[in-house]
Amino acid sequence: MENNQEQAITNSDGYYSFLNNCFNANISYRGYKFHNAEAAFQAMKCPERIEDFTKICGRSARLLGHLIPVRKDWEQMKEQVMYEVCLAKFTQNRHLTEALLATGTRMLAAENFWNDTEWGICCGEGQNKFGKILMRIREELRGASLQKVKAHIQSLNGDMAEVMILKELGHNEFIVVYNGVKCHAIFNCYVFEYYTDDVYAVIKGDQ
Repeated sequence: MENNQEQAITNSDGYYSFLNNCFNANISYRGYKFHNAEAAFQAMKCPERIEDFTKICGRSARLLGHLIPVRKDWEQMKEQVMYEVCLAKFTQNRHLTEALLATGTRMLAAENFWNDTEWGICCGEGQNKFGKILMRIREELRGASLQKVKAHIQSLNGDMAEVMILKELGHNEFIVVYNGVKCHAIFNCYVFEYYTDDVYAVIKGDQ
């Protein structure tokens, strides 16, 4: 993981407000549309309340996220959800892709004063999971083709939708992003069409 402490970006205000999950950026995630990444993230805590998050701002979503019942497996899945939501944000909005890449190799640290030492850093201490996720996505996007193509989508029963190609693996195999989900795809050279498996071929972790 990149780590340039000397030139670290330690806040998401002003010029770097686009790094904040509450930044207004329309995204599609798991079949729903949200106005910001924070709403998408908080919505996943309670599947029965997802619709309540589709029309609200980031701050309202964060507040509502503290009031709803949380699914039992949330602690096990929340980091993957955060990664996918941020990936959706930075692959579905080209100007944000370019803005993130423009941060170069500088360390991204979510410094705060409210004692969040899991997602960020407070008083010099913290795991900075959010900052690390942003740096991971930046690495994945750097050097990627970023080409967008139409593909048959497994979760849509073969219907077509747009995906972004991150990497070509060879032999007509690709790593793509569909609605924030990184997964495998193939190109059928007989019918000249892409096929994306966002159900059984999802890529998790740092693969």
